[in-house]
Amino acid sequence: MSTQAIQKLKNSAQNDLLVVEKDEDVPHKDPTNYNILTYLWVMILSLWGGTAHTVRKLRTGVIKHFSLSEWVGDMVISGFLGVVTFYLCEYANVSPPLNAVLIAVSAHQGTRGIVTLEKYIAKKLGVSVDG
Repeated sequence: MSTQAIQKLKNSAQNDLLVVEKDEDVPHKDPTNYNILTYLWVMILSLWGGTAHTVRKLRTGVIKHFSLSEWVGDMVISGFLGVVTFYLCEYANVSPPLNAVLIAVSAHQGTRGIVTLEKYIAKKLGVSVDG
């Protein structure tokens, strides 16, 4: 094959790649692109993780008896962490099964998950975390 023919193939292949990579051909991931079913399973996993966190606190004696306000607080924190974890997993193109595991684990961790995430981000940015 001649040098010119090889060059034409290379140029053609590069042009084909450029067409595939155009922004309008790749759907953007943003919070409005997910359907209600996606958000529903994220919230169910998150709230399940939060309930497991409350049960763990009861069993280990951190709280003496069930408290509705304690449970609601765990639900709010777990729901927040679950959604944030979902967005991070989507950004990193994590597979759906691993995505589900990470959502449930981070939701179960509660505020410990927030502190862990805060330390990780601070380390990446090269700043210290106060308190």
